[in-house]
Amino acid sequence: MACYIDVILPLSVSNFYTYFVPDDYEQDIGIGKRVVVQFGSKKFYSAIISNIHHNPPGEYKAKPIEYVLDERPCVRSYQIDFWKWLSNYYLCRIGDVMNAALPAGLKLESVSNIQINKDLVLDKDTYDTLNEKEKKVLEILIHQTKVKIQDLEKIIPKSSVPKVIKSLSEKKVLFFSEELEEKYKPKLVSYLELNPDLNQEHQLQPIIQKLEKRAFKQLEGLLAFLQIKKLQGKVKKSILVERCGASAVKALLDKNILIEFLVEESRLNIEENIKTDKTLTNVQKQVLESIFEHWKQKQTCVLYGEVGSGKTEIYIELIKDKISQGKQTLYLVPEIALTTQLIDRLKKVLGNKVYVYHSKFSENERTEVWNKLLSFNEEVVHTEKSEKCAQIIIGPRSALFLPFQNLGLIIIDEEHDSSFKQRQKHPFYNARDAAIYLAHLLNAKVLLGSATPSVETLYNCSNGKYGKVVLKEKYGKAKTTRRLIDIRKYYHQIQHQTLLTPPLFDAIQDRLRKKEQVLLFHNRRGYVPITQCLQCGWVAKCQNCDVSVVYHKQHNVLLCHYCGQMMDIIQQCPACSSTHIYSKGWGIEKIEEELQRMFPDYVIARMDQDTTRSKYAHKNIIEAFEQQKIDILVGTQMITKGLDFGNVTLVGVLYADGLLHFPDFRAFERSFQLLYQLSGRTGRLEKDGEVIVQTFEPDNPVLQLFLENDYDKLYETVLEERKRYSYTPFSRVVEITLRSKDEELCAKASHQLYLFLYPYFKQYLLGPIKPYISKINNRYLQHLLIKVPLNHSYSAAKQIIKQNIKKIVNSKVEIDVIVDV
Repeated sequence: MACYIDVILPLSVSNFYTYFVPDDYEQDIGIGKRVVVQFGSKKFYSAIISNIHHNPPGEYKAKPIEYVLDERPCVRSYQIDFWKWLSNYYLCRIGDVMNAALPAGLKLESVSNIQINKDLVLDKDTYDTLNEKEKKVLEILIHQTKVKIQDLEKIIPKSSVPKVIKSLSEKKVLFFSEELEEKYKPKLVSYLELNPDLNQEHQLQPIIQKLEKRAFKQLEGLLAFLQIKKLQGKVKKSILVERCGASAVKALLDKNILIEFLVEESRLNIEENIKTDKTLTNVQKQVLESIFEHWKQKQTCVLYGEVGSGKTEIYIELIKDKISQGKQTLYLVPEIALTTQLIDRLKKVLGNKVYVYHSKFSENERTEVWNKLLSFNEEVVHTEKSEKCAQIIIGPRSALFLPFQNLGLIIIDEEHDSSFKQRQKHPFYNARDAAIYLAHLLNAKVLLGSATPSVETLYNCSNGKYGKVVLKEKYGKAKTTRRLIDIRKYYHQIQHQTLLTPPLFDAIQDRLRKKEQVLLFHNRRGYVPITQCLQCGWVAKCQNCDVSVVYHKQHNVLLCHYCGQMMDIIQQCPACSSTHIYSKGWGIEKIEEELQRMFPDYVIARMDQDTTRSKYAHKNIIEAFEQQKIDILVGTQMITKGLDFGNVTLVGVLYADGLLHFPDFRAFERSFQLLYQLSGRTGRLEKDGEVIVQTFEPDNPVLQLFLENDYDKLYETVLEERKRYSYTPFSRVVEITLRSKDEELCAKASHQLYLFLYPYFKQYLLGPIKPYISKINNRYLQHLLIKVPLNHSYSAAKQIIKQNIKKIVNSKVEIDVIVDV
């Protein structure tokens, strides 16, 4: 009976595709293995096997697979179930989920090459018919076996490539080929060994005497090699080069005294650390016991813990418990920056191998972590050698997709944080909610930790879905006071000259005199956000987006934060030709510069997206601040979350109003959470701290509740509003965004979709409407919002949404539809 497989392709496609399995490969296939398949007329991809069966497809003739890539599955079967759930719940394509889940090193795609026609007899007449660009390509092909089409852009202008290839193909000078490109490359390190013919002392002695007379530097290199060999057992080439120079090592290799060989090494920096136990307080012990009690009845428990109350110590005890059972723990954090301090703390206490996984890793490193986790089988996890496997995996939301073998616990720290929601590309999933489903699949426990749990989480506690444990006692003796500064009182003094009011300036000066540290928060990148003509009012905007461009002084460019377009500095207004160009507003770069002017004797540093682009940038800034090499750290949201600095006694919020008036139904909740998290960066352990918040609206209810430290009251207020207007947690909110390069077409399509959906959702359907930013990357946007009440079938609603979106997409090819649940 013929064998068929259903596969998931690493493309933005909704369906599983069926392929025929030739007899030669029937024994090799398995769920989760990669197979090379042809999709479309020419392209080849590595696809994941999701199902094996004997049913040929009815709509098309199944193509045969090319070959099987893996001896063992590279994806576990539960992961495929998890991907299917994500695709179904978040109304996205299964191919998009696969793309988000797998590191690029495991996704292979064929590249198009051109090769010279070996049968070609190139006479003078044919050669003379070629133009200069065609001759350039021909010369390259004569000297190289094959050339990637994308590499031709380095030889001739990009716009000419298709025309030149077509012309050469018609003249039968070249032909096309497809080749699967392996993206993952193992790390190969050069080591040195002594020539086996010189292993005996009597064989080596003449060489030493000869070098002593003529080549002292080479002798020095040889003796250094023998010394390192004796101490370490093996000699890395780079160490010997550093010790005695590249020329000496090269000479020893040329003379065949030393021999070079390559060793494949892991890129993962894993070290053992000395264990140092930390004793829990009595209150923390009681909280720990309560969590275990809740887990007897419920899968998920919430740790509602005050900032600085020692939640991390409780997490560590729970991880120890899972290690004793031979189980793994996934520790999710909202920001990469948080992993730096956390890894150090975990290693100090647990002395265990902790694996880290995040987007600042190279694709090769991410692939190595994946393969390492895949190599741990259940037998190893339950043996005495289990300490050799990765029992704690730390990372942001992407770590959720790793191939766990024996997952026992998922800790989601700062579970309320909006960074757990994927917003940049499909799938638009919430890592917190997805982690709870993953734990259900694997029969693992979940702990949601936060000082300000999300409204949805607290609601799930109140209705009995989750357990809840409260920890309000701070770990140290320090206290934190809070102060609101009304900017209006000082506006005549500061005008546009500074963002620091006199009270905040005095407080900073006081802390610096005491050799204490200061954190300042301002959530706006760049130097100034607005460039405007003083004569006609024209504002510099992005050509591709409906937003103003931001001046970045560091690179001296105007930059769009949505599409990344860069513009030269405006010297003359394009509307009225005036040269009176004015920059206004305050970005974090300008604040850093202003602080350096005000406090010239102190070290000021900035932490934002622009200063943390490199792999170790987060780590370097945090370690410098921790070691008190930085006096004032000014930053965006990165500095608000989970960082622990004992010498920080002042936190300043330069402009709180920007948080409060963000056009989102969660704005008040998130403003309070962010301010509360900021207050947790000071007043830790022994030193008291202060939080100063600058605002034009000191009477705002959110700021007043923050001043009173009353998150429970905010929760009740917000919950009542959500209930009145039927927002989450009283409904499932689905936002549909239509995008098109044609503004009129986008408006018509969104209206058409509204007419399709209205009979089913009626008053629960809002829109269509232009969003706050109505054009991004040359695409115009329209929004519709559906509130699916909890007493309505979400499965039925999803089917209705899918079917009607399909009608729009099929009829309007220029329309792109994005669904965000």
